[in-house]
Amino acid sequence: MDINWLVNRVKNILLNPQTEWPVAGAEAHTARDVFLKYAIYVAGAAAIAAFISSSILGTSMFGMTVRQPVGIGLALAIIGFVGGLVTVFLVSLLADVLAPSFGGERNQAQAVKLVAYSATAGWVGALLGLVPWIGWLLALAGMVYGIYLVYLGAPHTTKVPTDRAAGYTAVVVIAWLVLTVLVGALSGLVAIGGGAASALSGTSSTNEVEVDPDSALGKLEQFGKSMEQATKQMEAAGKSGDAQAQADAAQKMLGTLMGGGKVVEAVGTDQLKPLAPETLAGLARTSLAAERTAAMGLQVSNVRAEYGDGERRIRLEISDAGGASGIMGLASWAMVQTEREDDSGYEKTYQADGRMVREQWDSASRSGEYNLIVAGRFVVNLSGDNLEMADLKSAIREIDTDALAALKDVGVQKG
Repeated sequence: MDINWLVNRVKNILLNPQTEWPVAGAEAHTARDVFLKYAIYVAGAAAIAAFISSSILGTSMFGMTVRQPVGIGLALAIIGFVGGLVTVFLVSLLADVLAPSFGGERNQAQAVKLVAYSATAGWVGALLGLVPWIGWLLALAGMVYGIYLVYLGAPHTTKVPTDRAAGYTAVVVIAWLVLTVLVGALSGLVAIGGGAASALSGTSSTNEVEVDPDSALGKLEQFGKSMEQATKQMEAAGKSGDAQAQADAAQKMLGTLMGGGKVVEAVGTDQLKPLAPETLAGLARTSLAAERTAAMGLQVSNVRAEYGDGERRIRLEISDAGGASGIMGLASWAMVQTEREDDSGYEKTYQADGRMVREQWDSASRSGEYNLIVAGRFVVNLSGDNLEMADLKSAIREIDTDALAALKDVGVQKG
């Protein structure tokens, strides 16, 4: 293994893709070379990160840290590692076959380069997923950035003309997402422990159908139009040959995917801190912390407070999804409803006053969690120990969510 070449390829494909793709495309590496000299190491690092996250660091909820048993954690990591490589191989086969349909050339080695090097963003994102608080956002941003890498790399690998790269990218990415979901489903079968799965069904409409713009379908239609406009801008930028215009168009696409068609700057922590009251459900506040972070052009702000009296404790977190508010909005628009109950407690998701609510309760430990999405942008999370769900519901009424909703347009740059 050439560690210097490997590290430089990872660094350059992420930070300087416009200049690195021509270099990668011109290399005389075979498909086997790309897998054995590159993909297995980067995918392996991502798998190790997944194991550390699930079985070493664990997942925090209700004030507790839940860790997968080492055996299950290893099994999930191995499935993720093998599944990731298999997915890259299958997607590269499709990318190779589709290339001539978009004016490109068939070459399996080049197709593998395109997919494996574009997957770097997702694999590195998995490593960044270990970062506390915003790890999930960094991991998600990495996957989205991979779309941009496919778009930039197609002309230098599969020789798809720049002006047709956007359509080619869309088809390849859709296939990639489907295969990733299948691998994720396999991982879910390994982690026996139960969980609810929900699916969204697509709906199409014609010009003869009037859609309420404030309805779930109307919101999705507006989102689709924004995506269509962003795609046209990418195609126009590709035809111009202007590298800066292409970068700007790609940033617009990223903003559309993550921000619902808008560039959103997270509100300052000074605007969120006053929303954490000094007392909550009769418990005094014992700590208050705030932070505002940014990664890959996406920002997030959050305020955390703890309240306690002996063994009774409540934790409050108010977050502004910022640049990822479009994803939060899609979750709200989808009108998802689920409900599960057994002897140990219950979990349910529903809509209340136009806001998505999620409740989870563990009867044995008298611990629970209450989540609320406000204005399709902000998340209010309450969790507590040694209390009743009624205490959390009482606490949420003491938080000025209307004042939080009034901040929904702060930092929004309409594009």
